[in-house]
Amino acid sequence: MSKLKSKKPIIIGVSGFILASAIIGATVGVTVNKQNSITYQEVKLRTKKSELNTKINELMYLSSDEVTKFTTDISNAQSLEEADELFNKANQTNNSNKVAKEAKEAKEAALATKKQSAVSHINTLADLTEEEKSRFLVDINKSESEEVVDSILQKANDRNQVNKENKLELLKQLKQEIVDAKSEINNLGHLNEDQKSNYSNQLDKANSSDEVATILAKANEQNKANLLIQNKANAKTQIDGLSELTNEEKTEFKNQVDKANSNEQVESILANATKQNDELKNKKLSASERVDYLKSLPDEDKEKIKKQIEVGTSVQEVEMQLEKAKKLNNGILLAESFLNIPEDQKSQLKEEVKKSTSEEDLKEKLLKASKDNAKARIEELKKVKKDVNLTPLEKPDEVLTKIDQATTIQ
Repeated sequence: MSKLKSKKPIIIGVSGFILASAIIGATVGVTVNKQNSITYQEVKLRTKKSELNTKINELMYLSSDEVTKFTTDISNAQSLEEADELFNKANQTNNSNKVAKEAKEAKEAALATKKQSAVSHINTLADLTEEEKSRFLVDINKSESEEVVDSILQKANDRNQVNKENKLELLKQLKQEIVDAKSEINNLGHLNEDQKSNYSNQLDKANSSDEVATILAKANEQNKANLLIQNKANAKTQIDGLSELTNEEKTEFKNQVDKANSNEQVESILANATKQNDELKNKKLSASERVDYLKSLPDEDKEKIKKQIEVGTSVQEVEMQLEKAKKLNNGILLAESFLNIPEDQKSQLKEEVKKSTSEEDLKEKLLKASKDNAKARIEELKKVKKDVNLTPLEKPDEVLTKIDQATTIQ
């Protein structure tokens, strides 16, 4: 039976060969057709992928990462259906991105419009300082939402209102300060009417308390300057009226007044001039009174000396005249005490005393008269006799010699 099986193909013969060939051919045909069908699908898929990837690259709202992801996923797709599904996702993402971008752009446009409107509004807020405006504008430009812009705008409006109220209060205060300053200026007694009017006009234009204070300070300085001018003129007039000062002294004091920079200096200079004048005046008065007390000095001589005292230009000159009067008085008094010389000689001595040209001259005349008086007394004593209750002078000649040699009255 095994033999029969092993020989079966041969039994078939030609017909069997033909049949076998047909079977083999059919089998091969089927295989070839099947291979041709797979290649077509792959080509179709590849073409599809290429088309879809091209379309994805044209989707303008996908990000670079999204394009890369979708094209990669499509390139790895195993079927047309998968590729189409991935493309649909890409298209949906693109549409979502478009909507989001348009919404963002609309939001940004609205924010930009809001910012521009806010900036314009802030620039119209007249009571904000430049620094405040700058700060609010910077904050607005940095804002990332309309809500933040609204918040900043509200703060700007609030600050503007506060500033406005403060300005109104300050303006009220400023007006009162101007009124007070004008009143003070009107009371400045050394400003003339033109000067007062000028400062008043300046106050009307003042925009701050500092300006008011500055104008008021200038007015006070002008008042002091005017007072200084007046005080200088008055001081020089008073100096001219100081009768005991020489013209040179008056000129010197008035020059000092001209150079003075303050009322205090003028007052000090005038006080010095007055003091010097009064010292001499009082000295003259005192000296004249003392001359009147000199009992031995004749009235005629007293008047002459008092006239010399009156025209004296310094305390020293007055003292010299007083001393002269005292010496004359003492000289006359001494002459009157010489009891041992004749009256005519005594009268002559008084005249010579009054005519003395110097202290030495006076001393010399008095010394001579004193010697004459002493000698006369010695001559009288020489005549004393023993029966008189007087002691005779011993050695009168020696005494006379000593008298001649004496150099002082004492």
